[in-house]
Amino acid sequence: MVMEKREGLEKLRPVLEEFKRELRGIYGPRFKQLIVYGSYARGEAEEGSDLDLLVVLDRADDPLAERERLSEVIFKLALKYNIVLSVLPIAERDLERPKPLLLNVKREGIAV
Repeated sequence: MVMEKREGLEKLRPVLEEFKRELRGIYGPRFKQLIVYGSYARGEAEEGSDLDLLVVLDRADDPLAERERLSEVIFKLALKYNIVLSVLPIAERDLERPKPLLLNVKREGIAV
């Protein structure tokens, strides 16, 4: 069963708010924005869909290291809310690059 966009995002509010609090705790002012993209942003999420999140930082010199830094929080929230979080840290300046994923995020992404 496909969820409506509004219904899907409303159901996600607790996990998104908690994740943003965690991000602010880890990064402080380096954390700029959290963007939902993918099936939840399009309103096409089904039960079991993963939650695609773009974590925008003032800089992300090593995205793999940033992912590792977030892995414990991601795991904790995934267990608590029973949802798979697909998290991609990115530098603010890289949002404007003409890469297919980023063009997709620009088109369908929802800042939360």
